[in-house]
Amino acid sequence: MTGTLGGRAELITACDYRLMSTKVDTTAIGFIHAKMGIVPTWGLTDRLMLITGRQNTLNLLLDNRPLRAAEVMDIGLVDGTAATLQDATDWLSRKNRHHVNVIRAIKRTLSCHGDGANRRAATLMERKIFAVLWGGPANRMTLDQYFSRSK
Repeated sequence: MTGTLGGRAELITACDYRLMSTKVDTTAIGFIHAKMGIVPTWGLTDRLMLITGRQNTLNLLLDNRPLRAAEVMDIGLVDGTAATLQDATDWLSRKNRHHVNVIRAIKRTLSCHGDGANRRAATLMERKIFAVLWGGPANRMTLDQYFSRSK
């Protein structure tokens, strides 16, 4: 990519890979939503947190400034840089050398673990498991040991 702001910046978070051009001095990515008096939509916040982490997402959304390649590489928002289209093609060919069905299968397995619905289901399952253990024999024994030592 040779730069993107606002809604177009949202689109890059839906891509498997993000390469940023280093050929153009003005190449930058910026999330300018707050400056426009709005918040991101279309799942940007969730995808951005998965890609860069909560703190980086907060900074990206509140700083409202275009970031150059080195900055977004540091936080993992882009996967690489390329000076030419051939450099970008060469970079991608290293990822794309496997059989298409294998690539599709890998992407499907990643989707099972990474989309919001599955995380919610995993969180609910975690709560159910926690509820069974909380106050159960192992939990009580550990708490009893802890409190008997602190007396």
